[in-house]
Amino acid sequence: VFSDGAGSIYAGGSLFGIGGAGGDGGAAQAGGHGGTGGLGGLGGLVFGLGGHGGNGFGAPGLAFGGNGSQGGYGGLLFGIGGAGGNGGTGVVPGVGGQGGFGGYYFFGPNGANGLPG
Repeated sequence: VFSDGAGSIYAGGSLFGIGGAGGDGGAAQAGGHGGTGGLGGLGGLVFGLGGHGGNGFGAPGLAFGGNGSQGGYGGLLFGIGGAGGNGGTGVVPGVGGQGGFGGYYFFGPNGANGLPG
């Protein structure tokens, strides 16, 4: 009933768990946009720790840094939200992702917001 999440869409465990971290954004796409990070995974169906949001891709001189993604929910009932991903570096820097909510239905501390690029 406890396991690490395997990726951005998987819950960590059926009861308790840690959501998988979202993947980081890929290299610059058409138009000079850095890739956006994947969402952090859900911690667990009852209680858990949300996964860290993926970081946006960035590079010096890149027109637009990628945005960080939202951290995962801690759990459907209670939990600790995952931190948002950080934005990527660029002439127009990417925006950091929002910290995940602690609990979807009840409450819990939210994750920290990601930093801008």
